[in-house]
Amino acid sequence: MILSFIPSNDASDPIIDQEPRAPVTASRARSLYQLLICQQVCRTWRSAIQNDINLKRLLFLSPSPHHNRDWIISNEPSQYPDKADSRPILNPMIQHHFAETLFTFAPLHNLRAIGKVRHQAYFKIDRADFVRWTNMALPLPASRSFVVQNESHSASEVWPSWCRMQLSIPAVHEVICIPWDWESQEGTRNVFQKGRLRDDRGLTFGLIMAEVGGLFNEYPTLNAVNVYTTSRI
Repeated sequence: MILSFIPSNDASDPIIDQEPRAPVTASRARSLYQLLICQQVCRTWRSAIQNDINLKRLLFLSPSPHHNRDWIISNEPSQYPDKADSRPILNPMIQHHFAETLFTFAPLHNLRAIGKVRHQAYFKIDRADFVRWTNMALPLPASRSFVVQNESHSASEVWPSWCRMQLSIPAVHEVICIPWDWESQEGTRNVFQKGRLRDDRGLTFGLIMAEVGGLFNEYPTLNAVNVYTTSRI
């Protein structure tokens, strides 16, 4: 029964449409979401998923490599025109269930590193959306602890597993968080880079949301944060 929730694509080759609002992405996100909530049916089902590395990778709950996908752009022409898109696979559940983030690629901002061009992905998190997604009031406690209490399974919220979700296949290891539309004490609008967030195991959506929550907590007039992958993918 658990396996019946797996989309028609081969679990080892989860090719999806990269457009966040595309029907293919939405359909796959719903299928993966149904598989995700199988963990909450009973301990046996949860154990079956948690002990199967392929299912965890399929659900973006564990870092996964992909022989056809890379953050580095290859200059060599593909002999397979239908597989010419070598961009990483962005997590369809984040694209669909958190559609307001517009989690997608930034084709005009490709980064160059050591003579090679890299793909770049980005998304935007508004203050209001952060509160709605996490069910946490701002400002956060002094400890800045990030504990999600709401166990709702509504279509707009994937809890608790979204906190552990990888952003993509292959994994993202580093991002920069850029506060956006922030007004200084003098009343002038400013855009600045706060810093980098890195995890060699692969950054999860929960780690990024915790960082963004800290920025909202620190700057009461901050309206949104843009998150970009860096050249040190």
